Amino acid sequence: MISCKIISLKSVLDLENILSVSLPVSSGEVEILSDHAEFFGLLTPGTIICTRSNELSKELEISGGFCRFNNNKLVILMD
Repeated sequence: MISCKIISLKSVLDLENILSVSLPVSSGEVEILSDHAEFFGLLTPGTIICTRSNELSKELEISGGFCRFNNNKLVILMD
C-alpha cells in the first residue's frame, strides 16, 4: 500500500492505504503502484486520482507541481 501526502500553500492532505495514484505529467499520465521504482516528476495541469480498495477514488485538480515516490511513500508539492 502507498501513503500519499499532498502539500499546497493552503493545506496538507494525508492519505493512507492507497492502491494506486495516477499523476498528470508532460508525457501523459503515470500510474504509481505499490513497490514502484523510485520516481521524481514534474506535474502538469490535470487530475490526480488516488484509488483505495474499499472506497471511491479521490480526485484532485492541480495546476502543476512536483512529486517524489520512494519506499511506498508519495509526496506531491502543488503550485
